[in-house]
Amino acid sequence: APSGPPLVAGLDFGRQACRVAVARPGGAGPDVLANEQGNRHTPACVAFTDDEQLVGEAALSQGARNPANTVVDLRRLLGLAPDDPRLEAWAREWQFTVAPAESAAAAAPGADGDEGDGSAAEAPSGLRVLVTLKGQARRYAPEFVAGLLLRHVRAVAEGSTGAPVREAVFPSRAGDTD
Repeated sequence: APSGPPLVAGLDFGRQACRVAVARPGGAGPDVLANEQGNRHTPACVAFTDDEQLVGEAALSQGARNPANTVVDLRRLLGLAPDDPRLEAWAREWQFTVAPAESAAAAAPGADGDEGDGSAAEAPSGLRVLVTLKGQARRYAPEFVAGLLLRHVRAVAEGSTGAPVREAVFPSRAGDTD
């Protein structure tokens, strides 16, 4: 477990990649941290396989073999309503399936016992991402899937700095509509 003084991390959560930066005490400015592959960006991608959940580089690298269970474009999904007029066009770009929360339950029953089912009522999105994990159909709120990615990026920051990350800052671009 990280043991240094707590840090505040800055997270850039983009449609295609995430970056994490910290301001180190006495440093010249923010330091953009490298992930476990040495890259200063982590693909905004989460995948579900017969064995595990994969995040970032590992998820992206297996996407061609497992497209229906590889979730990309997470930022667009956050808070998106099932009747949003952009959803239909965006869904044509994706190889994974999204469905309204009600029909997701009918189309893919089952809860994810260990990790939570990701369909909590407090999730703002009325959508669910339909995937298969360890041979079982699952339905996850986009916020839950994004949380898997953000926990990974947090772990990168903590591993790189040796300090716990207790707070994060998320920038919002002016005029950002998706």
